[in-house]
Amino acid sequence: MTGRFSTALVAAAALLCLGAATAAEAQQTWSGDGNTLLAPVGTEEYQLPDGRTVRSLSFLGFTITEDKASPFHLTSQDCKGTYVFEADGMSFTAAGYCVVRDGEGNMWWLWWNGGSAGGEWGVTNGAGKYTGMTGGGTWTARDPMPDGKVTNSWHGEVSW
Repeated sequence: MTGRFSTALVAAAALLCLGAATAAEAQQTWSGDGNTLLAPVGTEEYQLPDGRTVRSLSFLGFTITEDKASPFHLTSQDCKGTYVFEADGMSFTAAGYCVVRDGEGNMWWLWWNGGSAGGEWGVTNGAGKYTGMTGGGTWTARDPMPDGKVTNSWHGEVSW
């Protein structure tokens, strides 16, 4: 019985190693650039005694990349953020998060922070085929449109 148990243990260990190797090989990495267009859908505003303004904003948008194989290409984004605008009404610091969804229902979550010129972003996790997603990058703000829409150009690398 001990011989059979040892053989079964070795076989189980081999299968586990094979499964781990397959999972490691299945990991994908993507690096590149894109643009995200976001439209504001909700705003709350508070005035601070020192002349600054705090805005809590909600945005809906979509992302386009030149690389059609990108996990970001043609995804939707649902983003929330808190902005602290200086008294000049133009410069700000901000932080928030987004839920990103592809056309198949897979999703991941990212955080972002920065200011009026741009900032950083990072992935916290994913679901579906993006479970365990990690990575991040930088973003640059484009001039806002008169109707409040914003476009951000970004660069980054993600793995899943």
